[in-house]
Amino acid sequence: MTAPLREAGSFRDPNGHIYHHQGRILRTVNESAAADYRRLRDDGLLALLVSRQMLLPAAEVDPDSLPIPGAAPVYLLEHPRLPFVSYPYEWSFAAHRAAALLHLDLHLLALEHGFTLSDASAYNVQFIGARPIFIDHLSLRPYRAGEIWAGHRQFCMQFLNPLLLHAKLGINPQTWFRGQLEGIDPADLARILPWRQRLSWTVFANVFLQARFQSRAAGVDSAEQSRLKQAQLPASAFRNMLIGLRDYIAGLKGSDARTTWSDYAGNTSYSSDETARKQGFVAEMVAAVRPEKLIDLGCNTGDYSKLALQAGAASVIGFD
Repeated sequence: MTAPLREAGSFRDPNGHIYHHQGRILRTVNESAAADYRRLRDDGLLALLVSRQMLLPAAEVDPDSLPIPGAAPVYLLEHPRLPFVSYPYEWSFAAHRAAALLHLDLHLLALEHGFTLSDASAYNVQFIGARPIFIDHLSLRPYRAGEIWAGHRQFCMQFLNPLLLHAKLGINPQTWFRGQLEGIDPADLARILPWRQRLSWTVFANVFLQARFQSRAAGVDSAEQSRLKQAQLPASAFRNMLIGLRDYIAGLKGSDARTTWSDYAGNTSYSSDETARKQGFVAEMVAAVRPEKLIDLGCNTGDYSKLALQAGAASVIGFD
């Protein structure tokens, strides 16, 4: 029997890894995470998140049924294969905002059940169609009373700050994000945001104050660092922080800056007859092939992507 192959990008988390095996997607749960996983499962939070379509489903399989190279997992989970894998630096403003809101909604629900998230990586969110879904089960762990939000800075760098670049400055963050895969640093964003943005408590606290603390932290001695690590954050304050960010992000609007393709639907090289023939060709081809996944390269305003879905394509991925 061929051994499962570990996903190359799954290497950071000591609690478990992702493997591919004959079309199956598997996740190991190591001894270090087994107790937390049992609590999550037995509490019912995992099932609840799956039922609300917030978390990718997982089924336990016998860990002895497959030869996992170099691993002796306590649990082995099997996930459905995602139709397409995307990355935060590829997302549109609307997709990025939807991913941020999912992350916050999931975290708030987890807190209600006595759990939290160990990080706030945007790479833990994928999309099924236009719907975001969380994929990292091992990021969920029991909440410890008084603990601070460990993923706060990461959330800002990978969710809030790219959204602010787009909404407040009209700058597409994708190129910046591709060149800095951990996200957009608060210190960098603080240098270019207008001073008037300090009037927003959310921006002031999560960008300007973070940038200031980051600068001061460079000169903090080990005793001070130890004291800061023991800081307490009441559960109510933790929850209010998440709610405040959620309300703010839900209200953000993308830049209305015009692009090359803003008038594409009404200003193309096609005559009305040619447009009708193209629409007919796409609809006829899709109806005949019935593709599970269709890629629309140069999708512009997405009109033909929508047409393909209406004609019977199971899913369409639009690139522009």
